[in-house]
Amino acid sequence: MLNRQNWDAFQKDRLSETEIGKFILCEAREDNTTRLFIHQFNSWSSVFTKNGWWDTFTVTNQPCKKGFYLCKIQDFKIDRNEYLNCIVFPNKYLGDTINEDLIGWDYLFYCKKLSKEYTSQHYRSRFNIGNLYNVYKNEFENSGYSNIDSFIFAEFMKDKISIEDISIALEEKYDIEKLAEDINNNIKKYSDKYPLLVKKLPKEDILGYDVYTVRNTVNYLEIKSMDYDRLKLGEEFNMLVRVEAVLQYWDKINKERKLKEKENKKLLRQQKKLLKIN
Repeated sequence: MLNRQNWDAFQKDRLSETEIGKFILCEAREDNTTRLFIHQFNSWSSVFTKNGWWDTFTVTNQPCKKGFYLCKIQDFKIDRNEYLNCIVFPNKYLGDTINEDLIGWDYLFYCKKLSKEYTSQHYRSRFNIGNLYNVYKNEFENSGYSNIDSFIFAEFMKDKISIEDISIALEEKYDIEKLAEDINNNIKKYSDKYPLLVKKLPKEDILGYDVYTVRNTVNYLEIKSMDYDRLKLGEEFNMLVRVEAVLQYWDKINKERKLKEKENKKLLRQQKKLLKIN
């Protein structure tokens, strides 16, 4: 059975292989200190580690003023009391306070800049990385960097881009969400050109009222757009034209089916009439 000393020695070897060179969020709780406390980029996780008290003992050779830092892991060592220590360098001062839950931190994790061991991932419904790239596309193309993620991270470390800037860009609504909102809010505007879409668009019962929701409209548009390709109806790129074409296709199929059913019923009545006469 592993005792604590053996476990810490095992952890030292494991973490040294994967986490050295990665960044972590640390807090200095007093001025001119070399003792730091790890935060997990997630306020709930930080609560469970008592804001770093119950996390890996962390030190730096660079005295820090009070506040938060983005630190690079330099080494893992076993101290004289046989406890695991994380040795870091405070690369970027972040201020007296920090919002650990901003989606921008998720982006740095996505770019493989943050330590997996000391980062609790968030689960986001929106992570509009395409919009983030568009925001900094021109600056990146003139920067000399070969990778836009490296460019954005470098600008962030130089205080030219803030984590709030990154978060705002990532939280921008997708084009299809903006389209869905416009349809829901201006349904009459679309009724002439896309009558079947307006007629078929799903509603949701909320507090006794049938209302359009962005989620339902987005799902409906995406499903019908995929049907356009599955049914091989053409090579149209406009989302609404694609959706209306799919609805027209099924509307035609249904009308033909109903007409055939009507003809069959008529034929059946005629046959019954002939049987009675005979």
